Amino acid sequence: MASPAVASQYWNREELYEDVWSKPLTALMAKYGVSAVAIGKNCHKLQVPLPGRGYWAKKQHGHPVKRKPLPKVHEIRRIERYQRPIVPATVPTPQPAKPQFPVEGEDKADVAQIDQMLASGAFVVIKPRKALRHALIVSARNILRKGFAAKQILQAPWNETCLDIQVSKTALSRALQIMAALISILEAQRVKVCIMPGDQYYRDRSHQTVAIIFGEQIQFGIREKVRKLRVPVAVTPSETSGVQRFTTTYEATGELSVQIHSPSCYFRTCWADTQSSPVESCIPECIASMMRIAVEHRRNTTQRKLEDFFKRLQWEELGRLKAQIDSEEARLQRLMNGANNWHQARRIREYVLAVVERRQEQGKPLGPETALGRWVIWALQQADRIDPLADKPESVLDRKGELDGWSPHGYYSSR
Repeated sequence: MASPAVASQYWNREELYEDVWSKPLTALMAKYGVSAVAIGKNCHKLQVPLPGRGYWAKKQHGHPVKRKPLPKVHEIRRIERYQRPIVPATVPTPQPAKPQFPVEGEDKADVAQIDQMLASGAFVVIKPRKALRHALIVSARNILRKGFAAKQILQAPWNETCLDIQVSKTALSRALQIMAALISILEAQRVKVCIMPGDQYYRDRSHQTVAIIFGEQIQFGIREKVRKLRVPVAVTPSETSGVQRFTTTYEATGELSVQIHSPSCYFRTCWADTQSSPVESCIPECIASMMRIAVEHRRNTTQRKLEDFFKRLQWEELGRLKAQIDSEEARLQRLMNGANNWHQARRIREYVLAVVERRQEQGKPLGPETALGRWVIWALQQADRIDPLADKPESVLDRKGELDGWSPHGYYSSR
């Protein structure tokens, strides 16, 4: 039984026959809401003939084709067809606004000055033609005009130093004018604009356009929106599969945007063309936002340096504590080793005394010239070598270091 949330109906045999002979199965998926394989299975259940292999290719190129007639059936099965439920259109939820930047301390004067300059119209280009003759703009124009296009976007060679402009050939002139305006306004405010290489650690050969504001590096660039399209591929007469193929192409839309690649938690970082206003009208606000982001980055840098300073102090304090612990542990280990050696020497002496008593009970003589006497003298010397409180008698073991570099197979150098 069909679910009440899904509208159901029965397959119409005559309508299905007309559809499968007028369009390929892949073109009917949107109408019936199922795959081409499911449509073919239902045709088989309803005894609806299907076009043979190569039918659509022949028909497309004007070759004569023959439609199979719909056979007459006395009893037709009733097969339910399920359609997708109608989903009500949802209202997109608005993106949450960024929190207000907390202005504190020395940042107040800089933020107030930026707002005053924006309100007074200070962020405008005074000499547009002179801005287009800037060395960075002229170099970028020469490089990008000779560059190749990938997905409709001009690419600068990896070994060329170029501004961060990723647009199509038709939008290059306008993008250079926008970039020239940005550089002109920034340099009028005594801000240095330069090109820095990408991060070679991540094999990034691209270059980054950077404005050094309040000692912070603010990256920015210009992008063009590209639309991805699926284009059907023309079928040749030799292809008899009857399946439509598609290829992917890219189309430049001409919609430009100015993007600030430095992250910010409080300020806007992207301005794009709209139907009411182009991105050129947002250049003053873009400059002001770049300067505000620099203030934010400066505060974060100061806070990070302060945190690093306290972490370094803590690390040094822990280093001194580690040295004290290691020294105390080494001292304790020497104490334990000395006590163990003293206890072991004492056990050896007790063992030697027990052996002597046992041998005397057996009637064996004890003297310095006897085997037992020589063994007793040797054993007591070993006990004295271990005992940390006794004098260390000489032993052949003291010459063990002379064997370095010697082996039964010949002499070799240990170095």
